[in-house]
Amino acid sequence: MTTQKTVGLMADPGVAEKVADRVSEGLAHRLSENTEEHWVVETVQEQLPLDSEGMINLSDYAPEILEKYQWDYVFYLTDLPIFYERQPVLCRTVAQDHGALIVLPALGAFRLRSQVAELVITLLQKLSGTTDEIDTAAVSRDIKRKVKLVGTESPLILLRGPFNQFRMLTGMVRGNRPIQLPGAMSGFMTAGAATGAFGIFYSSIWALADALYPGRLLLIGAIIVALLTTWLIMRNGLWNTRHITQARLDNIATVITVGIGVTLSYLMLFVGLLALSTVIVDAGYLSSQLEKSAGPRDYLELSWLAASLGTMAGALGANFDSDDAIRQATYSKRWHERREMFNTYEKSAEEEDAKDERNEENEERNDS
Repeated sequence: MTTQKTVGLMADPGVAEKVADRVSEGLAHRLSENTEEHWVVETVQEQLPLDSEGMINLSDYAPEILEKYQWDYVFYLTDLPIFYERQPVLCRTVAQDHGALIVLPALGAFRLRSQVAELVITLLQKLSGTTDEIDTAAVSRDIKRKVKLVGTESPLILLRGPFNQFRMLTGMVRGNRPIQLPGAMSGFMTAGAATGAFGIFYSSIWALADALYPGRLLLIGAIIVALLTTWLIMRNGLWNTRHITQARLDNIATVITVGIGVTLSYLMLFVGLLALSTVIVDAGYLSSQLEKSAGPRDYLELSWLAASLGTMAGALGANFDSDDAIRQATYSKRWHERREMFNTYEKSAEEEDAKDERNEENEERNDS
């Protein structure tokens, strides 16, 4: 008689949730093909709390989760980057051998669906007793990089090799979803579009754009994007100055995320102004002003310079629309929670130190 086994994929909101939904589509069929059991895969979006070290301890919650959803195994997909002795953690099995925590950023930015599916299948072979040990060769066959095991009771699978940090970084940037940042800066986009459109009407802008070499125009755009990226990071307190593990990767991911978002905003502004300039500025009139035959290159240069001016003007008051927009556009929700948690701990520690100092001062006054 065929028995039924149920695998639960629990995921953080955002990228992790989407990956879980996509993995579940074909995972049950693959599992049923490889074993005699009939497998069912269910997904749920739920967040487990962070412990005092900013980590997710699945072992503490696995029994309750399995009982609540009537699952045989649980795999928790998180977009929170986790490290062990400076090496990226790929996954960690729970002590009860009924699930594992899977760290999505360690998988990089591409082919998440196939990598997660292969990893779940490989882990289930160990957890269900099909094999005695986790086959690291099978894990790395699809993931295509070396892994190693650490620990025995709740073993960690770590990534190793010269590019492990880079893969974690690309995974963090994907989890931050930088393409959402332009939508979180509607005020900047409005001001930039208005200023850029205003510049299209001035013949002096046309002459200046024609006088500048393409390389110089590109340099102007790059400088403006870099300045706006720096401004947004510093103004909104996105730079990590605290002693959190792998703060360097955190800051690099922030710069890349905001930089991509600002670049996308700039390009969107450029495309809009290019369309506007071709409609408004007559080619014959542009030729008479430039004293030469105007072509597509002139419209490109004019729109690029107008986008640069618009971006520079919009940057004067550029900011995110709300604090929630900052979180949604620049950090995965789990990473933001970890940062906020450490901020709270540091604030509490500072308040406690100040309280102790006041008590000491009061005691000195009483003694005198």
